[in-house]
Amino acid sequence: MLDIDKALEYKLKTTPEIATLVGDRIYALRFPATPTLPCVVYTELDAPTDPVHGGTSNTVYTTSNYQIDAWAASFSVSVALAKAIFDALEGFGGAVIKDGDVFTIQNILRSTRRKNNDPETSLFWISQDFTISY
Repeated sequence: MLDIDKALEYKLKTTPEIATLVGDRIYALRFPATPTLPCVVYTELDAPTDPVHGGTSNTVYTTSNYQIDAWAASFSVSVALAKAIFDALEGFGGAVIKDGDVFTIQNILRSTRRKNNDPETSLFWISQDFTISY
């Protein structure tokens, strides 16, 4: 059965622009000790316990906040990957279907973006925070 983590990962992996850059190198929480770059790492930052009610209807949505990082060995690739992530997620709402399982996402909106680099490792990453209602 799909949950928000699996649905988000599948959405990222099946977006052609992202898959072209990273293949299936999309990881929860952290990347492997010796990662192949570029890659994507996603982390749930929080999941407030108060549900959000959907407008005038009786529909109740859960909201989670995710940080999605675009890691690369060059700044230009991290920028391209971050843009592909943004384009795939910003404003998305709909069904994510994997192996017959359906998970419905109501809406995804980006709240922040941060550009980073580590002088020790020479790695670049762009962090984007998204609010996901489902």
